Amino acid sequence: MNLFIEFQVKLYVIDILSTVKMREKEFNELLESVIEGAEILKGKKKPSRVFSYPPSEVAKIRKKLGTSQTEFAEMIKVSVGTIRNWEQGHRKPAGPAKALLALVAAMPNEARKVLAKRA
Repeated sequence: MNLFIEFQVKLYVIDILSTVKMREKEFNELLESVIEGAEILKGKKKPSRVFSYPPSEVAKIRKKLGTSQTEFAEMIKVSVGTIRNWEQGHRKPAGPAKALLALVAAMPNEARKVLAKRA
């Protein structure tokens, strides 16, 4: 992104954020976060932390249950394409799916019993 466009974007963000009623401290923190996010996206700065769910973990969780991709998909109420995408790293589980996978990983036997009843 060239400097002129970057400057315009910053001005736009400042304009939008300044119309919202908030204390100056919160405004400055939010603006700093926006600028930092832009630097991270441009590769100028590394994120302070990264949250991820490695694709191999999804396959491990599924295999721990002894299910095929199709069976696992039916069990957790997602498409088999979603399972494939997670396992191949094309997509990452998020929100409730991520929480469900964590529970299944922690308690596979209990999860199998509960989820099998819902199938």
